[in-house]
Amino acid sequence: MYGIRKEIFIMNNELKPILARVDHTLLSQTATWYQIRAICDDGVKYGCASVCIPASYVKQAAEYVAGKLPICTVIGFPNGYDTTAAKCFEAADAVKTVRPKWIWSSTSVG
Repeated sequence: MYGIRKEIFIMNNELKPILARVDHTLLSQTATWYQIRAICDDGVKYGCASVCIPASYVKQAAEYVAGKLPICTVIGFPNGYDTTAAKCFEAADAVKTVRPKWIWSSTSVG
């Protein structure tokens, strides 16, 4: 039994520097608050760089993690078909709402 726990401890210590650079992501259009809350819990537990979630959950998630984990969101996701003006509005709204760590934008090339 001790050998298994020791291996888990070693594995976790080896993964910490990697997980600290990983954004735990859930961008499903059908994501529920329960699922978002679960990845926030995992992100805090495993020391992830951030959680990347839909913009509609950014404020609620930021309040939930209370500064323990950076919040990341995406703009114009997944296809990037929104106009530049719409993307600018989405980005400004996300920043005004909670100042997320990262904002990613999907762009379309045409």
